[in-house]
Formats: sequence, structure tokens, C-alpha cells
Amino acid sequence: MHISFLWFERTDSRCMTDAEFDPYRPDDKSVTSQERVRRLAEIVLAKAQKNNASETVQQAIREHFEIAAANILQVERDRIAAEPSHLRALQDFAAHAYRRPLTNKERDGLVAFYRESPDTNGLDHEDAMRDSLASVLMSPNFCYRIDLVDPTTQTPPTSPTFAVTQPLSDYALASRLSYFLWSSLPDAELLAHAAAGDLHEPKVIAAQSRRLLTDHRIRNITTEFSGNWLDFRRF
Repeated sequence: MHISFLWFERTDSRCMTDAEFDPYRPDDKSVTSQERVRRLAEIVLAKAQKNNASETVQQAIREHFEIAAANILQVERDRIAAEPSHLRALQDFAAHAYRRPLTNKERDGLVAFYRESPDTNGLDHEDAMRDSLASVLMSPNFCYRIDLVDPTTQTPPTSPTFAVTQPLSDYALASRLSYFLWSSLPDAELLAHAAAGDLHEPKVIAAQSRRLLTDHRIRNITTEFSGNWLDFRRF
């Protein structure tokens, strides 16, 4: 509301076109600080007094800036209180994008990236969250389907010419199945079976395959397979 007020008064009403208002531009994020709101109130009030404004008008100006300052302060307090839940939501978003639970290192890395944005680049909470979301969407873990190696399930190579092999994890199975049939992310039920560790069981994966085949997203396999096979996308 305060920033919109500045936009209007500097453009439509042209009330704040004098030189003393030059530091108060709506694209400057510091204009919402308590000190700058207080100082702006003094400048506006001084201009009103210079123009012989009535006491009613002067009191309205004082009340306006008092309310604006109080509301901004409350929003800032609410934002600080909400930060832990926002970071949890960011981590949940990353887990959904990566189609598997995050490792502790990945969770800590996301939080560290978020906290580094304000310290290094001077970003506020909203911009820091935007950058953090962008980092998830730019990650190879989202852009590519990567099967993480679990060292406890690796099979040692029998010959130097053969690579290490291992069974696919349930999360990798969920991702491969959904992308094969739906060309999209695994849904909540498929990921729940991956979390339970039973998706590799023949009966479970067969039942899930039949379920995916009855979903409307099964049309995607026709589009993707036929598009690659017949190359009709060029027509």
C-alpha cells in the first residue's frame, strides 16, 4: 500500500515532484523502512503546512503515516515468523521437483543459498525465495532424471571392463514408470509406495502400472512415442 501510494503521488497526483521527494522512489526497497516512512511523513507534513493546510488535513497526514508504518512493521514481523515455514515449503518443492527425498546436504544447501542471497546480493526475502526456486528449477536433479547411487546396494564389478551395477531404487522406479507412461512426474500415490519401499515388488508395480494406464495422462505416451517415432512435430 505504501509503495502504491508513492507511485500515485509521484505520477498521477504529482504531489511529490519537488526535489525533497527525490530520494523517495517506489523502486527503492528501503522506502518501507521505519525511519524513511517517518522522515517522509515529516516532509509531507511540512509541505502541507507551507500550503496552509487545515489542522484536519495535517492530522489526517499524521494518522496516514502512523498507520502505514504500523502495518509495514507488522508485515515484517509476520514475514520473519513465517520464514521457517517458507523454507520448509521450499525444501518440499525441491523434493517434489527432484522426485525423491532430499539428502541432508541438499536441504542444508538450499537454506544456505537462501541466506546467502540477502548477505551477498542485498536481496529481500521475496527475491531470495525467487532465486532459491530458480536454483531448484535449474538443477540437473530437476532437468534430468538421475538415479542416485546407493553405496550399500552396489555390486562390485567382476571385471575392469564392466561398470558398477546396482538395483534401481524405488524412487528411480517411480520416476521411470511415470515418465514412461505419463511423460510427467510421479504422483503422490506412486511416491508413497516408493517411500514405503515396496514398489519393486512385482505385484505392487504391476498394480501401479495398471492404475497409471487408466489415468487421463496416459495419452502422453501416445504423443511422446509417436512424436519421436514418426517425427510429426515438424509438420
